[in-house]
Formats: sequence, structure tokens, C-alpha cells
Amino acid sequence: MADKTELLRLPKSDSTSLILSEAGASLIARGRREASSLLLRKKEPLCLATAKLNGKWGYIDQIGNFIVEPRFDEAFPFSSGFAAVRCGEKWTFVDKTGQRAFGTDFDGCAPFSEGLAGVKVGTKWGFIDEGGKQVVRPLFDQVKGFSGGVSGVEILAADRRKWGFIDTTGNFIADAQFDQINEFSEGLCGIELADRWGFIDRSGRFAVRPTLTYSFGYFSEGLADATDESCSGYIDRNGDFLITMECEDSDIFRGGLARVKINGRWGFIDKTGKIVIAPRFEETARFNRGIAGAMLDEKWGYIDATGKYVIDPQFDEVDSLNGFRYGLTSVKLGEKWGFIDRAGRFVIAPRFDYSEFDLINGFRCGLIAVRIEGKWGYLDSTGSQFISPQFEDALAFTETDAPSISDDWI
Repeated sequence: MADKTELLRLPKSDSTSLILSEAGASLIARGRREASSLLLRKKEPLCLATAKLNGKWGYIDQIGNFIVEPRFDEAFPFSSGFAAVRCGEKWTFVDKTGQRAFGTDFDGCAPFSEGLAGVKVGTKWGFIDEGGKQVVRPLFDQVKGFSGGVSGVEILAADRRKWGFIDTTGNFIADAQFDQINEFSEGLCGIELADRWGFIDRSGRFAVRPTLTYSFGYFSEGLADATDESCSGYIDRNGDFLITMECEDSDIFRGGLARVKINGRWGFIDKTGKIVIAPRFEETARFNRGIAGAMLDEKWGYIDATGKYVIDPQFDEVDSLNGFRYGLTSVKLGEKWGFIDRAGRFVIAPRFDYSEFDLINGFRCGLIAVRIEGKWGYLDSTGSQFISPQFEDALAFTETDAPSISDDWI
């Protein structure tokens, strides 16, 4: 009888799959170490995931080995080669080996974006560069990541919180005057001022003056949903209404179509405002890669751009954001999650308690975090179990040197 063999494979994103076969536990362990060493030597971007074991967070590679041992009370994913971590009451940054990057402790840290990271000193936030040098003094009560050279910052004054925008030197391009701000989308940022919504550009100038009584606050495909004193619909980047309509709710455009709710049911309009899919669904998701999730009789399926079901309604929940970004999407059947292809076939049977299948990450780096019986592990898009469930919590794999995503995220 042949020896019992354990196979250890790297994700299919690798140009050459590595298969290690060892008969004994010690040889398997050695094989895993060698596989991790190979990953570190590869010229492709290094991918690490944040994972929790025995109450502490660390960073694992695509084999499941801890590259940075679990010793942190909190840990963010890597961005731009650094990760923000907390030990006790203090935060710092570590590099890909787990070593302190700058030798400085902070009272709070945020991920790097565009070469700068928010850091909290005492009760105020400022920014440091990738060398650990302070470039914006800690003067703010809250900060957002930089996007296109601009960051939103909040100041508390006279018991009122107001948001403004600064450049990378810390100079204000728009004074702290706004009650709310969104993220930038298509170069514009939704702002609320005195109970009215508008949009500013990255120079701090008003692209759409704050006269709207409501807006979701994001541009997508050149349009943003909006309501003023006289009508509702969608405006262009100048603030002019290109579509006016009566509806109970609406959403951003995706693939030339936008969700609208009329008489308690959801349908879709095109960019002329014409209803192209009649409002007959109890709930819908946005169109993504030509199809959208749609619910009838409390069951989800997928429709095409004509409103025809291409995957019959049969699921209890679906991933409403990602669509089939990696060729698969997560769906819930009964109490378990699995993954189907665009034909509606289960590629990975529903056996997971929860899948970390979000819009930004998904099967990023070839693996996805899943939970089975309270433990987290990782698998690839074929359902092969690359890293067995063993962690108390786990986040998606990300490229350690990749910048954080701060613009056009919706």
C-alpha cells in the first residue's frame, strides 16, 4: 500500500504550480517552509493576509505559514509595503518581515495612501511619509486617506465638527466648513453644507453648488442621483438634470443601467431615463459584467440587461457587490455559502458559514477567506483547500506593495 501523501499546492495564479509530496510530518513541515521560501524569492508581488491565532494577529503567506508571528492586538492589511499594527495602547508600522519600520509609536495609525499615512499623536491626526517623516502636523480630529493629492480632514470647534480638504503639505484647499463629505468618485466629492448637497473638485472649487436637498453623493458613469426643491433624477458634472423622474429610491449607474424603486418594486433605467427593466423585483443588486442579482418571492437569481433571468431565483442571499469579478460569485443556500459560475452551476458547494467576498478583494492573490465551524481558512476558485480552517479570524490576501484603494471605490 502506498504511503499516505499530503499535497501542498500554490495558487493557480503562479505560472508553474508547485506540488510537494512528503510521507512524514517532518518532511511535510520542511516542504511547507521551502514553499514559503520560494514565495518570498519570487519576483511576483508578495501576497500576505492578516490572520488571528490564540487571540493575536499576524501575517500569513499563501502556504499558510506565519511570515510575521501573531503578536499584535490589532493589525491592518499591508499597503505600500507597510502595515499598521497595535500592541497594547500604542500603534506603529511594520515592514514585510514584521520589523518596526520607523521606530516610532503613535496613538493611532491608518494605512498608507499615495505615499502618506495618517497618524494620531495624542488626540490629533497628522500625516507621515514612507520614511516615517512628519509631513503634516497633527492638527485634526479625523482624517481620510489621500486621493489625487487631497485628503478630507475634520476639525472640532465650538462643539461643532466640520470637514475640509488639505493638500499633501497640509494646506487647506477648502476650509473646514462641511457637515459631511464622501469619498472622491470620478474626480468629484459629495459634500453637505447647511443641509444641502453639492460636489467639489480636487482644487477645492464647487463643481456643483450645494443646492440639492439630497444626493447619494457619488458620480458613476458621468451621472449622480440628486434631488432638489423641484425635481429628482440624475445630474451631470455641471449640476444640470439630464434625467428627471418620480421614484422612491435610486442608485448609481453601472453598465449603463441604474436601479430605481417605483411603487415598492425595483427595476432599471438607462441613461435617457427610460425604464428598460420593469420594476417587478423585491430587491436587486447593481449590474456587474452584464448581469445583476434580482429577488422574486424571497429568492435571488440573476438577470441580464433585458430583465430575463439567466440564473433562476433559488438562493437565499447573494453577493450584491462583486458580481462575477473572478468568474465566480458567492451565494447562500439554506444556512451555508458556496460559489457559482455564470451558468449558475456550483463550482464550490455551499458549506461555508461566511465568505469574505468583498468588492475590492474577492479572490485577490488567488485565494479567498472562508469560515467553517467557527474557524477561518482559505481556498482557491476551484474549491481546493489550500489553507485549512484554523484561524479565529482572517482577512483577504493583498499584495504587500500595492497602494490602498481610496478613489472610485463604489
